[in-house]
Amino acid sequence: MKKIMIFASLLAVVACTEGEPMQVETPQRSVNTQALAQYKANLSSRQVTMGALYNWGKEAGAILMNMPDSLDIVIVKDNYNAINGALKNDLSSVQSQKATKVLIGVDFTGINTTTAEVLSKQATDAVAIAKANGFNGVSIEFPQAASEFFSATSFNTVLTEVAKAKGDLLLVYENPYEQASTLSVTPNWVVYRKKNNELLKSFTLQAAQWANVRYLPSADLSEDSNDAGFTDSELFAPDGKDGRLPRTTEIIKWKAANKGGVALYHIEKDYYNQSGKVTYKNLRKIISEVQKQ
Repeated sequence: MKKIMIFASLLAVVACTEGEPMQVETPQRSVNTQALAQYKANLSSRQVTMGALYNWGKEAGAILMNMPDSLDIVIVKDNYNAINGALKNDLSSVQSQKATKVLIGVDFTGINTTTAEVLSKQATDAVAIAKANGFNGVSIEFPQAASEFFSATSFNTVLTEVAKAKGDLLLVYENPYEQASTLSVTPNWVVYRKKNNELLKSFTLQAAQWANVRYLPSADLSEDSNDAGFTDSELFAPDGKDGRLPRTTEIIKWKAANKGGVALYHIEKDYYNQSGKVTYKNLRKIISEVQKQ
């Protein structure tokens, strides 16, 4: 009964919460901090909604306290190297009032060096920033595939150094192209991200490689191709484009034994997708559907 009451409170928060002003301030409305803290106390025991945020603090959609209350995890992808007072307040407020876990995102997708030491330093520097500023963890986004700039050896070297430095911080791998069995460092979650991904089997194949880790399929809210769905989907949507569900809907329905929820990129873009005065219309709907899993 207690869990039902908490869940009911959270559904009400998702459905009715209004967006806040651009300023990073404590919201004037009431936040059910106790219910949120209880609900988010053990994220490994249920499916989560994880969002990747870009342009932190530079637009209304990229303010942590403006996010839906029941969003479990936010990965801040940029603008964390020089954190000012407003951003520090935004971070501490969303953690203390909404129990949201906030991670720093290290992006290796645009690297141009083959030196493992340089890559490791970039990652461990991010760990240091996370610890110094009270973030809950670190997420590392690797290139889409191994290349001369990022080999399997470099991959393992970076993760080993991060593991030494991270302590109790949460750890997420985005786009790992090694199998879990080859690594000594196990993350809390693995996220598959392939830009304009058209195939559901991409998730299925990688989830099997990380069978003992909580695995999250993803969609990007900034991609116009979302409505096109996945070409290998077996579900039929009479109102969908070419009879297919949008990718943001399909990843919720996709199943795997180790599925740990869903991940969404560029969540700041959905701020402007409003229903009346309520912002993040799609994100709120996704969170609500994930909570039912």
